[in-house]
Amino acid sequence: PAGAVVSRGQLTGVFTIKDGLARFRLVKTGGSLPGDEVEILSGVNPGESIVVSNADRLTDGRKVVVNK
Repeated sequence: PAGAVVSRGQLTGVFTIKDGLARFRLVKTGGSLPGDEVEILSGVNPGESIVVSNADRLTDGRKVVVNK
């Protein structure tokens, strides 16, 4: 989702979750997709958990709780 993509200055990234911590990961985005989604061309691997809500409020290394 577009809400998962965060801009910090000239950097664009998403927050992944590893060991209960948010980690800012630089990504290269492609075009917009239907349904308010953004194509990610590089920067994350299949199967990684990505923060999709309130990502703009996170900082690298912050503890997060995963709600499934």
